[in-house]
Amino acid sequence: MTALRVLHQAYLRNGAWGGMEKSLVGFLAATQADAEVENFLIENLRGAAPGMLDALSCLSAPAREVRRWYGLPLPSSPPALRRGHRRSAATKWRVNRVINWNQVGDADPARLAHSLGAAAVYWERGSAWFTQVPRPDPEFATAYDLYLANSEASRQMLRQRWKVQGDIQVCTPALSHRLDAAVPRTLKADRPVRLGFAARLRAFKGGVLAVHALRALVDRGIDAELWVAGEGPDLQAMQAQAEYLGLGSRVRFAGWVASMDDWFGDIDLMLHPALREPYGISCAEALSRGIPVVATRVDGLSEVIEHGVDGLCVTPTLALTAFDALGGDRNDVYPLVYRPERGSIAEPGLPDPEALADAVMQIVGDASRYAAFSAAACATVDGRFSYASHLQRLKSLLRGARARSDAASSPLPTTAPVAKPIR
Repeated sequence: MTALRVLHQAYLRNGAWGGMEKSLVGFLAATQADAEVENFLIENLRGAAPGMLDALSCLSAPAREVRRWYGLPLPSSPPALRRGHRRSAATKWRVNRVINWNQVGDADPARLAHSLGAAAVYWERGSAWFTQVPRPDPEFATAYDLYLANSEASRQMLRQRWKVQGDIQVCTPALSHRLDAAVPRTLKADRPVRLGFAARLRAFKGGVLAVHALRALVDRGIDAELWVAGEGPDLQAMQAQAEYLGLGSRVRFAGWVASMDDWFGDIDLMLHPALREPYGISCAEALSRGIPVVATRVDGLSEVIEHGVDGLCVTPTLALTAFDALGGDRNDVYPLVYRPERGSIAEPGLPDPEALADAVMQIVGDASRYAAFSAAACATVDGRFSYASHLQRLKSLLRGARARSDAASSPLPTTAPVAKPIR
């Protein structure tokens, strides 16, 4: 069987260490000793996250710096210089698959693949929601032999917003670390119920909504706390709302957490009232540890949570205009999301904090019900979030991708778009 000789193309120079970067690193590590897969990389590595740089040792050949050619600097203009450098390296490596990791609107990797006679694959990891995509390539919607989406929501964003006409297959993320058998949890009678919120603290993650949901629970006589893991620009807004609502020490801000295992071990329920979430790997992390989840029914979250079994999804009922009064920043919210209850993309809405509190009470209000939700969450470990199953499906999809017979005639362009998230 011919090995998959994969050239990975990804935007790595902003120091980001999120779901896309971790997935790439996980794939490199998982296939390092796999005779069926060889991995190659030639990118601008200046500013790449430490975790990404550490993973370069997993490549089948030393990573190339696209900005340098035999020690000499290669300027970004004219673009043909770096494109030629990348094609030369890919030719030497005998690449037969090129994966564009999450650079929406960019057809350049597909042209490179086809010039080599290789199959071109685009993998959507959340950039289909981005608003700042300068010069989106009109050929993006048809350029790739295979489009991968990390959720049905991502597939719908590619189809409905980006008008992708090609084959789109869903390949959901998985937990690449070793998952021990989770033990069903029980509520502790000698302390408050601990709600967990873990995210990069941005307004669209819904942190202020979690604070308001806690206030609603306390008003109903529920002894509860909110434990927050993460850093980001929305921290001050969350702190201000906690103070304004008189929650005091009931909201604990841990900042960056070195050991999420310990943090997850201290919470009873994951609360994730996001306004946009392509998949929701933090919710999968919680479920894999037997922690029930309450989250917004938006984008890919309802694909992670089995509603009424291991968690509850709350449908947004408030207009985005209500965000200001709750302490949120509408300028840090993506303008379009996938609304599963409608089956279409639309402006995001807000889950009502009172409805979030209702959902939390449905789970923690009865000890036996909580135990049942926790047991169901434990059962997901070897199923939906198995990395072995994910890797097997991904390899099968990559092997099934076929280069176009006439693709070698596709010229390489002189410009290329770069997708960036909203600021």
